[in-house]
Amino acid sequence: MEQRLALSYAPAAVRRTVLAVMALDARMSNVVVGAREPIMGQIRLAWWRERLREVRSDQRGEPLLDFVSDCAVDPLVLTGLIDGWERLLGDPDAAALEALAAARSLALASVAETDAGNGAALRTGREWALADLGRLPDTWGRLALALSDSQTWAPARLPRRLRHMAVLHALARTGRASRRGRNAGSVLVAVRVGLLGI
Repeated sequence: MEQRLALSYAPAAVRRTVLAVMALDARMSNVVVGAREPIMGQIRLAWWRERLREVRSDQRGEPLLDFVSDCAVDPLVLTGLIDGWERLLGDPDAAALEALAAARSLALASVAETDAGNGAALRTGREWALADLGRLPDTWGRLALALSDSQTWAPARLPRRLRHMAVLHALARTGRASRRGRNAGSVLVAVRVGLLGI
């Protein structure tokens, strides 16, 4: 729901690419969370990593792989995202969650190309990612929420091409307020940020 709302505010020029990144991120989450044994998760992640490294692979047939390939997202950014998810296989720790949050943030920011290194964008993306990882089960989620609570959470005005990240950050920020018993009207906040940027 939150990612769908954020996607609706992404500029048309980058919306398809943002969707590709979000879809790959969701698939990698499913691989890791659904892995009964770490080795099985690693095998599946390795398959995705190899396919994404291939330039215009002839191995078509996996719809998400086709979609991501057609969107021409930087393969290094995407394999970094997969590496981040892989770090959660086994015993989770703060460093693994922080690395994954940074990889998710960079992947979402990379669609803006020249703004991908924007410090405010990477910070807001990392904060959103940690809050979002708080939904993971068991120790993962509890540790991610603790890390999320230690962030600054300052609002930031991001470039128009990164409006999807501004909306995700606003939704996560108001979600934190709701957890503390304050009704922040998250959808209204998201609409304001989506339209005005802050």
